[in-house]
Amino acid sequence: MNVINLGILAHVDAGKTTLTEGMLFQAGCIRKMGNVDDGTTVTDSMDLEKKRGMTIKSSVISFEWNHMKINLIDTPGHFDFLSQVESVLHVLDVVVLVIAAREGVQPQTRLFFRKLSELNIPTVIFINKLDRMGVNYEDLIKTIRTKLTDEILECQRYQGVGGKQVEIEDIPLEDEELQMKLLLSSETLLKKYDESQEITTKEYETELIRLVRGGKLYPVLGGVALKNQGITSLMDMLTKIMADVKPQTDKLSAYVFKVDFDQKGQKRIFFRVFSGTVTVRQNVYIRNEESQKMLVRNLAYFENGKIISARSVACGDVGIIYDEELLKVGTVIGGNHGDDSKVKLKEPLFHANIVAKDNNERYRLLNALNTLWQEDPQLKFEVSSMTEDIIISLYGPLQMEILGEILKNRFGLNISFGPLTNIYKEHPTKEGYCSMRIGDWKNPYYAGVVFQVEPLPLGSGFQYENLVSYGYLEKPFQNAVMDGIRIALNEGTQGHEVIDVKITFLEADYDSVMGTPADFRRLVPVALKKAFDDSNVEMLEPWQSFIISVPVDYDKTVLNDICKMKARITEYQYGETETCFIGKALLQDMMNYESRLNILTHGSATVLQDFFKYLPMNESVEALMEKYK
Repeated sequence: MNVINLGILAHVDAGKTTLTEGMLFQAGCIRKMGNVDDGTTVTDSMDLEKKRGMTIKSSVISFEWNHMKINLIDTPGHFDFLSQVESVLHVLDVVVLVIAAREGVQPQTRLFFRKLSELNIPTVIFINKLDRMGVNYEDLIKTIRTKLTDEILECQRYQGVGGKQVEIEDIPLEDEELQMKLLLSSETLLKKYDESQEITTKEYETELIRLVRGGKLYPVLGGVALKNQGITSLMDMLTKIMADVKPQTDKLSAYVFKVDFDQKGQKRIFFRVFSGTVTVRQNVYIRNEESQKMLVRNLAYFENGKIISARSVACGDVGIIYDEELLKVGTVIGGNHGDDSKVKLKEPLFHANIVAKDNNERYRLLNALNTLWQEDPQLKFEVSSMTEDIIISLYGPLQMEILGEILKNRFGLNISFGPLTNIYKEHPTKEGYCSMRIGDWKNPYYAGVVFQVEPLPLGSGFQYENLVSYGYLEKPFQNAVMDGIRIALNEGTQGHEVIDVKITFLEADYDSVMGTPADFRRLVPVALKKAFDDSNVEMLEPWQSFIISVPVDYDKTVLNDICKMKARITEYQYGETETCFIGKALLQDMMNYESRLNILTHGSATVLQDFFKYLPMNESVEALMEKYK
């Protein structure tokens, strides 16, 4: 049986969890659709999700439709939980992008669509809540064309949109208007048409599937998920698109996309198999920071709403391994499949101190955070070497609020947070150098190192060059050097991560009798801090890209407000009814800008923002925009 790994993405309150319930109901997995407000949905299983009426963690459930197995992966809709979406994108075959009919294309919709297009993931757009008062279908389609893509294929006609009774009619492939859109989207069909050759319905269908799979065309369907309308048509479209996709059966390649702990405290590792098969008692190679060997001791997979023990998990399917310490989100089992770095949506840009209200609970808090980090690697935390404060990285205030509730309800910890502040970075401005040899009066270790650091252009990442051979300094010592480099990069000179730098390991010496890898692990951060000091490190602060769409009646008001910020408008787009300001601004100024914009325009404007770059703090806006366009 063919397997489809389906993701459902949407902005907040678009109804994707209700849509999931409808699919499970139609497939016969549940007898009655759950309700988000009542906390009775299948995929929102956490008590906190039921209480809040929102998805916080991704979840997996399986069902069958049209003789195909569908592993449906429900994901959070709020910006503060984007890391859950990010880890799932790498394993999806097809996506349903849900848009609420009245709210339309939201900033997060555009963020998701841009990433799906970049990754060439086949995507079906589902317009939900067509029965809401005030819905204008034609205006919504225009918005989708202008803000997402013009390459859409409307597959249905509707009557009664904006009223209590919406009627939906699927457009057959024989329809001339639909065929004309396919002709204009397909060079193959257009050539046959120009040559007056007959084109069969089957050829139209084949080309539709090819275009959607290739990310060249996006079917648009709609309905009312709460009333179970339009769901079967959507499921039929998904299985039509993904039918006859042949699994790969060559060497093993699988990817871990989710880790959680069940109610009994068992660690569950969710993985997707891209090629080959994972089998119990099989020895496999896994790759985290380095390659290791692991014995597969147990397996489970999903079937019709249940988790079932298995002897093997085949190509294309999703499975679970229990209580394996070596596996974490992002682990590759076997060989690589594609570039998982492309799925990055955004990294946390804020951090805050977190403390247990009872000082005796500090170690319990650290253990709890370590458990949550295993479930979500973007939930990074550290203990400051200067203040011993616990500092946690976050996406925003809602995530901070939810984290506090999780720590209280799940781990029995009462905690408090410090203020949510920007994460800053450090960056060398020139070459730096440091030599600390054995015997130097400031070096108490049985090890010696010489490093050079060089600045790289912002956005380049980290580079490492090792000129010390493994013949001279063996692998355990070299690994310790890398551990020390990671510590040094994380701490910087003032407690901030150093980015966009090249580090060259020039020379080393060690005491062959007394020296241990621990000597290098402790020495390297000290040496590199000196090298960073020598490189004249500058502080960087986060900037956002923005697109602000404003009705023309308010454009001068909003323009004046933008000019008060540390920002630069790089492009103006004037329309008959709307003005768009496109530019860059300091994250600190954009933090709560949506609320301010709603006040300025009485809720009639929208803002789309995304992370741009970390830029130097000590330069003027004019200089920054000239250098970093």
